[in-house]
Formats: sequence, C-alpha cells, structure tokens
Amino acid sequence: MLKKTEATPSEDFPSDGTAATDPLPTTPVKGSSNLSKSPKRSGRKAAEPKAADRRASAPKTDPSPSGAEDLSFLQSRTALELVLAELQTSDLDVEHMAALYRRGLSYIDRCEAILEDVEQEVLQWSQQDEQSEPRPFEPS
Repeated sequence: MLKKTEATPSEDFPSDGTAATDPLPTTPVKGSSNLSKSPKRSGRKAAEPKAADRRASAPKTDPSPSGAEDLSFLQSRTALELVLAELQTSDLDVEHMAALYRRGLSYIDRCEAILEDVEQEVLQWSQQDEQSEPRPFEPS
C-alpha cells in the first residue's frame, strides 16, 4: 500500500559535506491529524451536513463504492483511518485522491448511521419507566 523508497548515500550526503535539499519538503499540513491518536469528534458543526443529507446529495454513480454498509462500527472506523493514512501520502494522483475521499465519506456515513441507531435505542430505553424492560430499537 505505502511505498518505501530508499535513497542512495550520495543523494543524502553529497561529497561536499552539505546536506541535500528536498525540492518538496514533507512537512505536515496544518490541522492534519496524528495517526497515533484515534479521531475524536465532539459533535457536528452547525454547517456540517448530516450523513443522510450527504448521502442524498452524493452522485448516484455507485451507491456503495466501498461496501461500507456491511461493516461494523469498528471496521468502518479502521477502514477510515487507513484511507486517511493513504491520503496523507504525497504521491497520489488527483483521481485516486477523489476516489479515496468518496470511500472515506462512505465509511463516515456508516459510522454515523450506526451511532444514530444506537442513540435512538438508548433514548427508547431511557424514556421507559424504571420497572419495564427495554424494548429493542426498530428503525422506521
């Protein structure tokens, strides 16, 4: 998946003793995430569309580019982290980046759908009286 390139010693340390300069430095982009930490979302911003809105406005060429609807929350989150790691490589062409972006959105949508279902289940359970048994969530 990720390519490892090795430079020859003469490229890293020229014979004149000066360090070689890289024409395209690989400094992290401001605001980029640290992969060692799991992504945290404190909440949806007011201008950020919900998962269902994003799905409705998405192009209808391929309803499931990644097969994300069959994944669990953990599988979707892990797949999203892998997509993000691949997007952070600098040797991608624009078409591949766009495809990765769309795949990442499908994983985000899946995670949000699972969280919304769980939230509804918890709400149903917590609204019942203390003596009754919680009933399973039935999506409408």
